[in-house]
Amino acid sequence: MANDYKDSNGIKRDYLKLSPENQHKAYQYMKNLLRLQRMESAMKEELKLAGIPDIASDEIEDIVCSFCHKPQSKVFRMIAGPGLSEPAYICDECVKICDEVLADEVSAANIEEGQ
Repeated sequence: MANDYKDSNGIKRDYLKLSPENQHKAYQYMKNLLRLQRMESAMKEELKLAGIPDIASDEIEDIVCSFCHKPQSKVFRMIAGPGLSEPAYICDECVKICDEVLADEVSAANIEEGQ
């Protein structure tokens, strides 16, 4: 509905048609909406400065695992980490494989030490 207004005159006109009680509710709603828009804008800027993609944006492709290249939509969980030029991601499936590799190495080291 907000997109139906081409300028603030239409909003003012419709606002003045409301009862005083509904004017107060509409005012509170608009005030909260503006506050949320400012917070969203600040949050997007903070994410951009931190190098974290805006995952709610339609402009961004699906995040993929940096190891197996599976998209986020095909795995249970995606974990973000720091990257050199952009964030690196690892999926839960690759984490499980890494855990198995490390466990095998620990077992092999324990056998060599006689434990």
